[in-house]
Amino acid sequence: MQDDFTDALKKALNKLQASERFESEVRACLTVYETDVVEEVLTYLEKHRLLSDERAAEQTLRNRSGSKTVGRERLVGELEKRGAPSDIIDSILPDAETERERLRALLQSKFQPTADRGKAGRFLFSRGFSEDDIGSELDAYLKDAD
Repeated sequence: MQDDFTDALKKALNKLQASERFESEVRACLTVYETDVVEEVLTYLEKHRLLSDERAAEQTLRNRSGSKTVGRERLVGELEKRGAPSDIIDSILPDAETERERLRALLQSKFQPTADRGKAGRFLFSRGFSEDDIGSELDAYLKDAD
């Protein structure tokens, strides 16, 4: 039993080595071990502050800022795919105003005010921003260029 714990802990620590992970991601890499061993490893990691869903979510948000900014819908999709708890997702999502600020900053960093509206719109849509936000920000950005 202790050997299983040690092996499972090593595997979990290797998973956590590169970046923050959600509990569900660590749990998924430990499926070959008995449930009680997995729970013991997760308890150990949380007790020693090596595993935190909140930190994993915050890191994801930081990684998706600047030139890698994505919209709310895409961010939610990425977090859900990685197994983030819904309460964590709700707590870190940018509010509507912050979302528009992120969209505006990305638009200004990637496109000149004279850029093709369609190309800019498609790019922003592919990043997961809403059509309404894209339209209003493009109107404002291109209007400022006139």
